[in-house]
Amino acid sequence: MKAWRESATLILAARHGQKYNRALPSVVFQYNYKLLCLKRHQNSSFMPKLYVFPGGVTHPADADLKWHQLFNTFGFDNNSFRSLFSNTGLRPQIFQSKSDELPKEISLRITAIRETFEECGILLCKQIKKNGILSHWAQSVPISKEEVQDWQHKVHDDATEFYTMCEKLKCYPDLWSLHEWSNWLTPTYYTRRYDTIFYLACMPHVPYSNYETSEMEGMEWDTPQNFCQNTDITMAPPQHYEISRIAKFECLDNLLNFAVERSKRGVQLCLPVKVMLQDGQVHVLPGDSMYPENPSLTEKQIIDKTNMTIAEFQAISPTKNRIAFYGLEVKKVIVHNLDSVEGHLTPMSSKTVNIKCVWTPYLPPCCNTLSFGIFVTAHVNIQDVKRNINKPFSTEPSNLTNLSSYRYSGLVHRKSVGIVDTPDKKGFAVVYKKANKVHKPAKATVRSTMKSGARRSLYKLRRLLKTNKYRVDLTKVALRRASAVLRSQKPLPAKKTRAPKKAD
Repeated sequence: MKAWRESATLILAARHGQKYNRALPSVVFQYNYKLLCLKRHQNSSFMPKLYVFPGGVTHPADADLKWHQLFNTFGFDNNSFRSLFSNTGLRPQIFQSKSDELPKEISLRITAIRETFEECGILLCKQIKKNGILSHWAQSVPISKEEVQDWQHKVHDDATEFYTMCEKLKCYPDLWSLHEWSNWLTPTYYTRRYDTIFYLACMPHVPYSNYETSEMEGMEWDTPQNFCQNTDITMAPPQHYEISRIAKFECLDNLLNFAVERSKRGVQLCLPVKVMLQDGQVHVLPGDSMYPENPSLTEKQIIDKTNMTIAEFQAISPTKNRIAFYGLEVKKVIVHNLDSVEGHLTPMSSKTVNIKCVWTPYLPPCCNTLSFGIFVTAHVNIQDVKRNINKPFSTEPSNLTNLSSYRYSGLVHRKSVGIVDTPDKKGFAVVYKKANKVHKPAKATVRSTMKSGARRSLYKLRRLLKTNKYRVDLTKVALRRASAVLRSQKPLPAKKTRAPKKAD
């Protein structure tokens, strides 16, 4: 018997209809999407009153081979499921399948879709398969509110009813819209433990939703930044960590593109290991220099460092990937010099806010609120380059300084500017995005070549950015980049050779 139960959860992001405020500076986050979180019932035996992503434990019905029959009726064959499997050979334990059941890459997605419908009434299924097209976007089946509530109760009471519902509604679970995001295992010192796979799905609009009242007592659609800063919302550490990663993307299309490409690299198991310190405790995560080389998945493991404080423990750690606690409440998420094997982003920095305490066994009676903050000292993503210096470099496109920084990032902004060399080494090309076509990445990029000589080309570049008020904050940086490109095209002066000295 396993020491934990397997489960699947879904991070659901949906585009909202609010307009982009062009009057605000580009450094101000204006998310064009919202995330869904559900508030667990106060009488729940696990994580009461906490906001969580929709999801739950697996059921044998999710791995039943009869699902093949349903998919076959829509024209799917074995080759249709290849894109659900990552390109990596080594997979976490949660993906180990049995011969008489569906592969876990399929069944865990069915679990996430079933639990999402059961808990909030959003049915991520499709009724028609377009020939040769499997969209990365998620959509919900349009059914009446009465039907949603009726089927929610049935599926909640019996998980096998989910297959029956799909047959009667003539739809199939849209597995291809769920993208692998992360894999968390509850720490070993907990009695109830879960091995949870996190998926991410993006929807073109916020769907109708109806939370199930026996398990949940509330539901919120909100932006990543508001979830981290809202004093009325408390979440478990994995939820804070994952939302802080997502918060780096203010555009839903960029988030989806990143999730699709990153999911091809699979996920690695994240098992937090507790370190006891003088003024609190720290959960070190994989990649941290203080993380055990071979941590046990079952035996209780707690590292005793009570002879030093959290600050002293941080000072002796060159590479950090950890969550710091004070009185069992999250205090800081600290990531520094982390080289992500999964190609993941590090959590984004945010302002310190006060949130209510969730776990208080060791908290002094006088403390009923604590300060929560996320501090990131280095942004790391797929394009980051690790060097033996403190500056984090990046090779992402349209990054004028090649520094891993939110201001200069060419991925997360609606508007970005890139200066590149031309193939014939004459002049330079300006690459920028059309803000009104940010939802169409293939058509959003514009390339303009400038070959009118150094002085005139730089004048045209300055006018392009300043007159059109397009990323005016990057004007000087863009001009310096363009000047460097033009200088690099000049031929090097011939070396002067010294005449040999005459012998006396």
